[in-house]
Amino acid sequence: MADPWLGGVGITTQGFGACELAGDCPHTGIDEAAPAGTPIIDQIAGVVRDIVSSGGFGLHQVIDIRGGRQILLGHESEFAVPDNTAVKPGQIIGYVGSTGYSTGPHLHFEEDVNGRPVDPAQALYHPESIGGGGGPSPACAGLPIGSPEYNACLAITGGASAAGSAASSVGAGYSAIAGSIAALPQQVGHGLADFFAISVHDAGVFMRRQALAAFVGVAVVIALFALAQPQTQR
Repeated sequence: MADPWLGGVGITTQGFGACELAGDCPHTGIDEAAPAGTPIIDQIAGVVRDIVSSGGFGLHQVIDIRGGRQILLGHESEFAVPDNTAVKPGQIIGYVGSTGYSTGPHLHFEEDVNGRPVDPAQALYHPESIGGGGGPSPACAGLPIGSPEYNACLAITGGASAAGSAASSVGAGYSAIAGSIAALPQQVGHGLADFFAISVHDAGVFMRRQALAAFVGVAVVIALFALAQPQTQR
């Protein structure tokens, strides 16, 4: 089934409520595999929040829409819009990745209503069913996403320009950098912490040895000085 959020290139690899992967049961969304860097095209108006996490969903976005409903997009490689941006159908808001707890490039698509996950199939495959859709006309479908021709098509059909989004996303650049750092494997952070701890320990040992050597040296000098003094006759 075509997934308009990924321009029709997504392949469903895990469904809602599935227990196919250890530690991910029940699955709270639908996973759509796609090449890393595939643009994520918004399909419903709302306000997007960019969230950075070194685990879980990694770099992910939450779109707040009406009625206590939220759309969560997980495991992205980078954001295309700044945090707290009002978005509308047809706008590129992020890119597929494999950040967080992930086995490969894919989009985790989740729909929450009042904080509880629900089956997101309608929002994913038929966004018009929840008041979404209405993005670029079918004429844009054959154009390379993000190209000047695609952006011009979006402008004509009422969608947001990917170039315009990029021009206004200085904050998103900082978010992407922060996200890249935060998404580093946790063992790298642990390794740095261990290295620091070992360095501090070794420095302490070195200082203690130096203090002991200085103490012994002073004691020897005092002893030699005492021996060198002339003995008084009684």
